[in-house]
Amino acid sequence: MLEVGDLLNEIVQTRGERAVFRCIRKTPGISRVELCKQTELTSAAVTQIVKRFMAAGLVREIPAKNAIVGNIGRTRIGLAPMDTAYFSLGVVVRRHDIQVGLVEPSGKVAQAWRLVAPTIERLASTVDDVIRAAGDIPIVAVGVGLPTFAVPWAAASDITAMIASRFACPVYSFHNGSYAALAEEWFMEDGEPDRFFYVFIGSGIGGASVLRAGYEPPVITCIEAGHVGIDPHGEQCFCGNRGCVELMASPASLEAYYHINIDLGIEGVKGLSENVKKVVGESLAYGLVSITNVLNIHYVVLGGYSPEVLDYLYGDTLRQTLTGYRNPFGHPLTIVTSRLGDLAGVQGAALGAQDQIGTVIDRNAVLSYW
Repeated sequence: MLEVGDLLNEIVQTRGERAVFRCIRKTPGISRVELCKQTELTSAAVTQIVKRFMAAGLVREIPAKNAIVGNIGRTRIGLAPMDTAYFSLGVVVRRHDIQVGLVEPSGKVAQAWRLVAPTIERLASTVDDVIRAAGDIPIVAVGVGLPTFAVPWAAASDITAMIASRFACPVYSFHNGSYAALAEEWFMEDGEPDRFFYVFIGSGIGGASVLRAGYEPPVITCIEAGHVGIDPHGEQCFCGNRGCVELMASPASLEAYYHINIDLGIEGVKGLSENVKKVVGESLAYGLVSITNVLNIHYVVLGGYSPEVLDYLYGDTLRQTLTGYRNPFGHPLTIVTSRLGDLAGVQGAALGAQDQIGTVIDRNAVLSYW
């Protein structure tokens, strides 16, 4: 009998199969008719694919999304992933901590861990705890989100190699901000913007432009939002430029100058004066105006930490600064705070790894796009 990871690679192979599986995972309750519309496959093709998925224990039937249960007549049938079939694992590496989460096929976090003051040895111990917590449910893919800068306690290659040594499944690494942007797109509803810019507040400030692609994975382009210059006479940044947004608005700079600790949540940042918050918010606003004007994007999602922290440090001032602003194309710049909180990177890393199912030949390879 095939293991689940092998089974996924065996039956989720073609573009059509990947499209159907992704739609079912992303939209629990989707009907077969809607699957045909979303994937542009014939009814016969969708029926055959779904039949194979159900026989393999990957998909189950539930009342269709928006169906009214109990009406006269037959309740419309929808499809959903079997969330106990397998897990994927998301790992997000930050300067002072690591987040780890077991994620179900639908993107829901089943269980999460946070490791403060990490070392390779402590991370290995946490990974072993994760494996024990998963029990009999297999972990079929691992995504590792990494910052753009080197963390002080380990090399990125050592982190991914240690994690890969614990699993007989693909391990992928990518920018943690891009993974968080992927999760944000995953949980967006129909009718929300097709293009947006995701600002990732970590120790520094990263970002990614996101182009939504329906049933296909979105097109995500990593952009160093923190290294947009806004003051030609400002201090020199470690990147070599002067007056970068990073110097004036990143958590690392605020920690160095004002002794806050964003990792402690709202209690760790409450000491900032209104004048400092004004400079921080305005600096980020000027950087975002530069980026979004070039990309012609007028919807920005602010993420990386809890909504409470992000709004306190950045969001409120950002919105005030940009009130009445219009870009050269006449659009206002809308700023929203991520709906996912500080686990977005974990969810995105796991979802990004799941998206590779059916495309990997060697399941024991460590693949890095970093």
